[in-house]
Amino acid sequence: MNQASFSLSGDVVQGWAGPIRFATVAEVAKQGYQLSPDPCANECYPVDVVDSGGGERLRSSAGLEFQIPLLSTLSANVAGRYDRYGNYRSSAAIATDVGTQSDTTWSAGLEWRPVESLLLRSTLATSFRAPDMHYVLGEPSSTNQTVIDQYRCIATGASLTGGCNDENSNIFYTVDVNRRGTPDLRSETGRSFTGGVVWDIAQGLSLSVDYYRIQLEEMIKDLDRDEILSAEAGCRTGTTISGGAWNNPGGAGYCDTISSRVLRNADGTIASIERGPINLAQMETSGIDASLKYRLATAGWGNFQLSLDYNTLIAYREQIYRTDSDENRRDERVRSRVRGSVHWDNGGAWDWTVYFRRLGSMRAVNWGTCARFDDGYQPSAADECLGPVNTDGPSD
Repeated sequence: MNQASFSLSGDVVQGWAGPIRFATVAEVAKQGYQLSPDPCANECYPVDVVDSGGGERLRSSAGLEFQIPLLSTLSANVAGRYDRYGNYRSSAAIATDVGTQSDTTWSAGLEWRPVESLLLRSTLATSFRAPDMHYVLGEPSSTNQTVIDQYRCIATGASLTGGCNDENSNIFYTVDVNRRGTPDLRSETGRSFTGGVVWDIAQGLSLSVDYYRIQLEEMIKDLDRDEILSAEAGCRTGTTISGGAWNNPGGAGYCDTISSRVLRNADGTIASIERGPINLAQMETSGIDASLKYRLATAGWGNFQLSLDYNTLIAYREQIYRTDSDENRRDERVRSRVRGSVHWDNGGAWDWTVYFRRLGSMRAVNWGTCARFDDGYQPSAADECLGPVNTDGPSD
């Protein structure tokens, strides 16, 4: 990557509560990558597709930030930024129709210091993230894999007689599975809120606690082979291989995308399956971050630094498809994390550091209870409340 940047900061004007300060930055960067796997990786072994591809793009951005004193103890921060990703070029001798991704994001925050040792802060912000280059520039990579043709399984009636297995060569056969980039991917966008406090408790000792809430839209999901085959069958027949009704997660546009990724021969058999990333998911998460730090300098024993960081997950909601339920699935993820360190040095000749980390509990898949956790949280998704009730439940 080659990059050039320019930055400037200073005072703009004297305000009623102090000088209004600004900072601005402008950047231009040429980014590139190259994946060159062993040619035998895809041809010699029936394994998952080994990615290949490369290319470059040009990123340009500009940002401006102001710090505005409102009172002697209160200040505001406002900022805006524009990012543009374009001029995509593939390293292969193939045409690419990747467009331009650009967006303007902003943030606004307040800081209040009622006393010298205490700071209260909050921020609202938006975010923007262009797709990774390989998601849009990935070259076609192919391997042979044996699959169950779920559409033919349903269309021929084999699913009604238990004939969708490896003994039915009309259903179970080898096809080309390709992976390639998706040039028309949209960028991920998001919104966030943070609010917290910083307390300088004593000389060298400080504590910070912050609440955060993050929402992301248009998250990028890489479609796998089985998902494509299942969705194609559902889009074309309206049913699943087990005989139930198929629930379309994304409407007509989703089915158009899926259908374009299954290429069939004139006799109806699959010629190839085209894997790759698409925009689908949205996610919302919230939690609390806390940090305790202590510094101590001594005349005869050197310098000591102690650090302890803690995170707890309050909520985690993710919808891979728009029709998915919006349940709080915090219990499917690690719910707390603790990490810390102790550092000791003598001012230059040597230093010594010990780290530790603890991951909190995570509920097992279908552990089978709707009982409340120790911290009061109660699972609510119906498919997670199966089996005998375990009144103990996991704990942090």
